[in-house]
Amino acid sequence: MRYFKVIVFSVLVALAVIFMFQNFTALTQPLELKLDLGVWEFGPREFPSYVLLLLAFFVGLVVAIAVGLVERIRLRSQLSSTRKELERVRSELEGLRKLAVEEQVPAAGEGPSEDQQNAS
Repeated sequence: MRYFKVIVFSVLVALAVIFMFQNFTALTQPLELKLDLGVWEFGPREFPSYVLLLLAFFVGLVVAIAVGLVERIRLRSQLSSTRKELERVRSELEGLRKLAVEEQVPAAGEGPSEDQQNAS
């Protein structure tokens, strides 16, 4: 599986490099961006197209990592509570097993019961 991931990653990097070389002129074209919120104003500023593509990629990467971390924390919490519940159930089962064994063993000084004597 490790080699499969390396191969897939290598193919994706190769495709990205080919894309960059084939579209070099389009990716270097400047784009003018501005944002006016009334209180705060940004721009107009010129950026090459590839900067915006990289920025969008990294913003998506950060969002995906954040969602993954939240999910991992949730699953870790769920696993912890499930382990505690499992331990509680195991101790309860062990207690019931001891109780069943104690009921089957006759107390000291008691002989076999009448049912056991009649069966012999």
